[in-house]
Amino acid sequence: MTRILTVDDSRAVRMLVKKALADMAFDIVEAEDGEKGLVAVDEHSPDLILLDVTMPVLDGPGMLERLRGRGISTPVLLLTAESGTSVIGPMLKQGGICEYIVKPFKPEQLRAKVIEALQRNGTMPQLTGAQPKKAAAAEGGFAQVGKSFVDLLVIDDMDNVAKKLKAMLPERISFNSCADRGTALTYCRERVYRAILLDTEIPDVDSVELLRELRILQPTSAFIALVMRTDKNPQSYVSSSGFGAYLTKPFDPRQVEEFVGAYFESQDLLAVDGNVLRPAPYKGADSAADTYFKRLQGMTSTAIQDAAAACHDKVIFDLAQMPASPRLQKWLVRVATQCSEVGLEVRIVAGAEVAKLLKQLVETAEIPVVESVEAAKAA
Repeated sequence: MTRILTVDDSRAVRMLVKKALADMAFDIVEAEDGEKGLVAVDEHSPDLILLDVTMPVLDGPGMLERLRGRGISTPVLLLTAESGTSVIGPMLKQGGICEYIVKPFKPEQLRAKVIEALQRNGTMPQLTGAQPKKAAAAEGGFAQVGKSFVDLLVIDDMDNVAKKLKAMLPERISFNSCADRGTALTYCRERVYRAILLDTEIPDVDSVELLRELRILQPTSAFIALVMRTDKNPQSYVSSSGFGAYLTKPFDPRQVEEFVGAYFESQDLLAVDGNVLRPAPYKGADSAADTYFKRLQGMTSTAIQDAAAACHDKVIFDLAQMPASPRLQKWLVRVATQCSEVGLEVRIVAGAEVAKLLKQLVETAEIPVVESVEAAKAA
């Protein structure tokens, strides 16, 4: 099995690396500084090293120098908050640096660079019956052993539904479709989907029962019902049946656009750099804003837990680009509550309107609001 060593003093970053590569057939080994990284290299002989630059005990440049001095040529992909040539340049000269990624990074960016590095080194696992790049292109995702990743599965007995929707979606969204229960179950056993659209009226198929079966196979997928525009009270139906949302047929371009924004822009939803969290401002229609904040809440909860696990004493939320709104206020109450539960203080970077919003509620009135991340770190 291909083995990857991630060396970073931030447990949160190491967890992000593991999550980003979780659906790929890699053995991930961790080390929290350069010294432990060298020990891990000796013990595990990794095929690729993801190396932080700034670390205690022994930093990235020091570890790389000792590796190369011992004749170890394992390729290295740098994960760093430092993009300047004064830091990166000397390390590149030591050889074996595939490339570097500046933190915070997007999961798909990391996966692509890892695959590129392994393919270049000849250690990328081969897919049965296909070369990695060719298989990746066919799936619209990344080459890997085991389950491949696909953005969207559409299950509808009418072929034109999938064709029409595909024409309305951005080309970057990878897409599968099928018309029956058996094929849907097969796809979901073989692949990992970000979202699954399921028609509520398929002949000889109980859509609610199929939903339950698919949810077992795809526990991380979002399930969206396909309903007719003439259906009465579809929201009540989908909620009681276990769906997260719905799309109407014939498709409404605006609704499809909101669907894309809610479910396929998650990589840009929350930037995490240690204990600094920076949500992306919502730019869609008001009707889809609740979905945005629900997804943001889930990602924020994970980031708060990671910050606590990394022994930070506070979490900084950079809301400088976020407009004040009741939904933001409600989200901040939940944020403050969760941070309190794990013993973290909260600092907010924002303007006067958000500061005013915080003062309106007892739960958030005492949270310090400053003008910059630097000021929040110093507070």
